[in-house]
Amino acid sequence: MLLSDHPKCRRFLFVNLRSVFMLVSLGFGIQAQFDSGYQALEWRLTGGMVPNEGRLEVRVQGPDPNVWHTICADTLSDNYLPLVCAAIGFPFHPLPCSMKMVPTEELPVSDLGQILSVFAVCPITGRSFDDCVFVNLLNATESCSHDNDVWIRCLADAADIEVRLIDGLYPGDGYVQTRCPYSGNWTTFCSSDWDPRDADVVCKQLGFPYAYGTEPQGSVTTDLGDVAINNVYCSGDEKSIGECRLENAYPDCFYARPGVECTECELRKQFQVSDHK
Repeated sequence: MLLSDHPKCRRFLFVNLRSVFMLVSLGFGIQAQFDSGYQALEWRLTGGMVPNEGRLEVRVQGPDPNVWHTICADTLSDNYLPLVCAAIGFPFHPLPCSMKMVPTEELPVSDLGQILSVFAVCPITGRSFDDCVFVNLLNATESCSHDNDVWIRCLADAADIEVRLIDGLYPGDGYVQTRCPYSGNWTTFCSSDWDPRDADVVCKQLGFPYAYGTEPQGSVTTDLGDVAINNVYCSGDEKSIGECRLENAYPDCFYARPGVECTECELRKQFQVSDHK
């Protein structure tokens, strides 16, 4: 088998070739955007009811690095929101837990600088702006107004990620779904590397001390939802699945049936533990 035929290699090539294609396609236009913009020094949220929400503001390199600028909502892709939240200091999470929101109040703008647009080239596996080819901020004051300043809500704590089991034969048995604490959409994930350590964490989060197995007794009869996470990598010591290392979903996920059998007894089936941890 050719190295490029291996599934993980195909993912790597897909991500990197796509990034190269974007760079080549944009060509000197990317360099022009890079040369004419600003580099971020610090991000923050202001005016929110809680610390993890508010108007997005940024300080940039330039003549006056102490001035805070806002971001034009039309230029900030939803794909960038987890990266922005990570830059502020909130946990990165591949679930769509970071989202734009309606402003909760009118904030003063007289002491602000420019309205900026975000220009970035980032791989699908990026977990922060540090993983991007580059991130640049361009002056959009003439084409945008403060009425369109972006407000966002970030995931405050990875432990807040909710989990449930469906289509099981009894409590503690079933197929795993996850969702953000303020989203009604339940999602699932690829489970090719799902093993007892992952199942243990799910069972603990649901109030059971142990996972007896990773294959539920029931059959899937319900739509498990979109695949939002590629794989879950738990050590087994985490208290919730949100604290595990999670990967962004790839477009080539076909196996999305993670399941558990939880138990009150320290009794397990015979497993083969994955070596991916």
